[in-house]
Amino acid sequence: MKVKAAKHITILLLNIVCLTTLGQVDALFSQYMFNGLVLNPAYAGSRGALSITADHRNQWAGIAGAPKSLTLSAHSPLRNDRYGLGLLVYNKTAGVIRQSGMFGTYAFRIPLLTGNLALGLQAGLTSFSANWTEETTVDPGDPAFSYNSETTWLPNFGFGFQYQTKRFYLGASVPRLLANFDKPGSITNDPGAYRYRYYFVNTSYVWSVFHELKIKPTLLVKYIPGITPQIDLNLNFLSFESFWFGMGYRSGKTLILLTEYQWQDQLSIGYSYDLLSKELGPYSSGSHEIMVRYEFNRSKSATKSPRYF
Repeated sequence: MKVKAAKHITILLLNIVCLTTLGQVDALFSQYMFNGLVLNPAYAGSRGALSITADHRNQWAGIAGAPKSLTLSAHSPLRNDRYGLGLLVYNKTAGVIRQSGMFGTYAFRIPLLTGNLALGLQAGLTSFSANWTEETTVDPGDPAFSYNSETTWLPNFGFGFQYQTKRFYLGASVPRLLANFDKPGSITNDPGAYRYRYYFVNTSYVWSVFHELKIKPTLLVKYIPGITPQIDLNLNFLSFESFWFGMGYRSGKTLILLTEYQWQDQLSIGYSYDLLSKELGPYSSGSHEIMVRYEFNRSKSATKSPRYF
């Protein structure tokens, strides 16, 4: 098979590598600390209001076929915050490969002396497909790129827990309990994709430097059996209870800069920029992520007691 240019071969191989290893961890997020439902179903309803968040990530900008993702989450408390319901929908593309999913979430909270413990469940469907006909080739009639793989929808479910006080957060989850393999399509170069069972553990604490400034370190560990764990370390600062700014480091030599601004207790807008390693740096301007969150009917108590997680 002859492809138009060497970079197409590189991108194609990159897609396959991503989707057979960490690519099946749905989508990568640099602003996970502002949108906990993407990691843990126990987070549903924890913000004390109907919360809707949209997140768009453009990874490795400037590289043709690089991953892009769009995620929408919504969750709300029920019955005096003891229960929470949520919905998570996402779509991710990497070159000609597309992955989508939709999950419903349910959480139950147990009040404790110093905080609360939440248990969460989620269930839904994920899909995988490869549009090989979109690949540009030297020979228009190349049979290896004349068919698309069939879209396969597979059920899955997961669970998680979190312990939270006003200043401290600890969570652990297994968002996809079922490890399965998407069957190959009708063409010989369709590799299929294996969905691994993977695990998240994250924790955070908020310190007050003085009234107008707080510090929030965050740790996230992502683990897939047989693969080196990925670690995210972040240090964020909160100024005047409305403006977040900080930086982080992700294993793989990625430096992250991020900021979030909360306007009138309901609307929050966040942006992050990933500075890439020297291997990818010459080919990409970095990774960009934009997040918008809106919260309805925030109570007076929620406004007076800011949500740090």
